[in-house]
Formats: sequence, structure tokens, C-alpha cells
Amino acid sequence: MQELFKNPSFDSRDICDVNFDKIDRLLAQDVQSPWDGPGWSCNTVTIEVPTGIRKTNDVRRERAAAAGFQRRHNEVDLDARSTAVHEFRLSHAYTCSLVHIMKSMITEEPIATDFHWHGFDEFWQPPDSSKPKERVYGELYSSEAFRHAERRLLNQPPEPDCDLPRVIYALMFSSDATHVAQFGQASLWPAYVFSGNCSKYTRCMPSTRSARHFAYFPKLPDSFEDFLRKHGLSNTAPLKAHCRRELFHAVWKLILDLEFQEAYRHGIVLKCIDGIKRRFYPRIFTYSADYPEKVLIALIRDMGNCPCPRCTVNKQSIRGMGTADDRAVRQSSRRANYKDYFKRVSAARKLIYEDGYVVNSDKVDELLKEGSWVPVENAFTKQLGSEFSVFHILVVDQLHEFELGVWKALL
Repeated sequence: MQELFKNPSFDSRDICDVNFDKIDRLLAQDVQSPWDGPGWSCNTVTIEVPTGIRKTNDVRRERAAAAGFQRRHNEVDLDARSTAVHEFRLSHAYTCSLVHIMKSMITEEPIATDFHWHGFDEFWQPPDSSKPKERVYGELYSSEAFRHAERRLLNQPPEPDCDLPRVIYALMFSSDATHVAQFGQASLWPAYVFSGNCSKYTRCMPSTRSARHFAYFPKLPDSFEDFLRKHGLSNTAPLKAHCRRELFHAVWKLILDLEFQEAYRHGIVLKCIDGIKRRFYPRIFTYSADYPEKVLIALIRDMGNCPCPRCTVNKQSIRGMGTADDRAVRQSSRRANYKDYFKRVSAARKLIYEDGYVVNSDKVDELLKEGSWVPVENAFTKQLGSEFSVFHILVVDQLHEFELGVWKALL
């Protein structure tokens, strides 16, 4: 700065309108912060904490008397809920727009030149030509899931007045809570997204910048216990587990925002690096996570009677794993967005939030125990529709389930 002022060509009139306060704020920003970049936003998340106050006759009489008094004094909202539900607000939930990441990856990153916009079947011919060809499953864009999603998209009517090529942008999610220091309790819970349109050999190279973090999931803070005490609520493990699930899916509702939903249903037009305009439809194919996060994503009980996030095989039948009968049972009992599932969860939430039952009451348990479900509304189904099944995107996690986890312990 001193050199600038000493320069003979410096004219003080050139800086009369400069906002030095703004420059000072920009210089004070942490340029290493992962959520200061474009597309990121800091959000406030609100979850509803049930009171667990039943609608007994005494409670009804007390509420009716209180409501009558408040109506006479114009102090009540007649549209307010009959059962008190306390709202807990948590700030500093950082998320990045998935649509922004899509645009950046498709239009700016050099890796986009290697993207495969159309799926295909890959085969291997044995050296002995008399033997039949074998199907090769090695990439997402050559998988049956991608081919099925592509056929389904192309069979739909195109957008009005649009004759651009319609292609799928394959999303692959991953998240894992981790400690950030060898000592202390400091931790982060990042979520990453990969593009399934490029080869797995390209994705595994850090230099390609194929992985993008798009969220940092918050955990229930210590102030939540103060919140419970303030409102006279019991600090029970089932209630805290319920609120953790609500918080996780509340953040996912922010991630799967209206902009993403619009792109998911109607596509988004982008000009690719090759100069061709295409209409892109984001589709979620995989979500890699360890078991505690899988049950959080699928909204089932952790190590419940039906512990698998993909099927409803019970614990007693796990010993038959690997047999032909077991495979048939797992296929026939796959989890899906059945109407009965939605009805049960909706009825359980009504018991909790309107009738005042606690989250682990017998009434709630009767509805949900059969499939080890929990009374939380799934963000993926809520935002993307009942045709999207979150159970089918949960894939085997090699790191936690084989190299470091359950299978290694069993062996």
C-alpha cells in the first residue's frame, strides 16, 4: 500500500469512491473455509419436538378452559395446533446447491470431456469364440440401473417446444461423520457427490476434482438439552434419537430444494464443453455410507428386528445368508415405498404430534415394529415423490463393512 501511495502516477481522486470497509471485510474472510465459495448457503433448520402430553380428559378440560379464556381476551390463534409442539431452531447448517455443482461440472471442468451421456451394454468375448459373450458390469453408465433410468426418461414426452437431446446426470452421494483431530471432540459430518457419468478410474484420481462436498450435516448441540429442560421435556434416548433423525432429513430437504426438484422433473438446459446443448436430468443412483448412517437415511431402527436397510428379513433369518433360499427371500421382501408404509408412518406421526403419545409408546410400536420403521418423514420421498425409493440407492460400503467393519470382525 505504501508503494502504491509513493508511485508518481498515483492520484488520490481515483480512490474517492472506494469502499475500504468492504475491502477490509473481504480480506478478513477465511479463504480456506469450504463453505465460502459460490453456491454455498448458511441455513437455519427447524425441527418439531413432540411434548409427549397425552389427550386425557383432564388435559382436554384444562386446554378447553385455557382456550376459552384466551379467546375471550383475543390472545389465541384459532388455527393453532391442539397439542403443543415445541420448535427447536439450529443455525449454521451449510449446504451447497446441487444444481450449481451440476452446472460447474458440466460446463467448466475439463473432466466433462470424458463424460458418457448415453448408457450402453458392455460385453466380453472369451478367447474361445464358441463360448457365449459375458456381460461386464464395471461402470455406472453401463449398469442396468442407468439403462433402465435412461429408457424411462426417453419414453416420457419431451418438454414443450424443446428438441434438445435428453440425457441423465448421474449423482453418487457419500457421507461419513469423522473426527478432525486426534485429541478432543471436534468433528465434521461432510457429504460428497460424484458424477457417475465418468469412469471409476477417473473418479478415483484427486487431480480430476470429480468429488465435490455439498453439505455439512449438523448434530444436535449441547443447547438441545437446555431446550428440553426449559420446556419441561424428558431427556430420553428415544426422543433424542427421533430428533436426530428429524434434523438429518430436515437438512436433506434443504439440499433437495425447489431448484433441484425442477431440474429433476423438467431438466435443465446446459451447453457442454463440446459445444452441444443438452437437457440434463439429475438422477440419484447410489448413496455410500456406514451402517449407522444407512439406517438414518432409510429411516429404520438401528439393529432392529429387521436390520437391513434394503429388505425386511428379520434377525432370525440372517443365519441363512448366502443360501439360495435367502436370496429369494431378500428379493421378495425388498423394501419399497408401499402405500401401507406411508399410512403407518403417517398414523404414527399423528399419534405423536397430535395425540401426544411418546415416540416409543406401545401404540406407535404396534404400527412400525413389523418393518423396523421409525415415525419420521423421509426427505427423499417428500421432495422427489413416492416413485423414488431411497432403499435402492444404499450400496455396499466396502470400507466400513469389509475392510474395517462387520465382516472383518466376523472373520
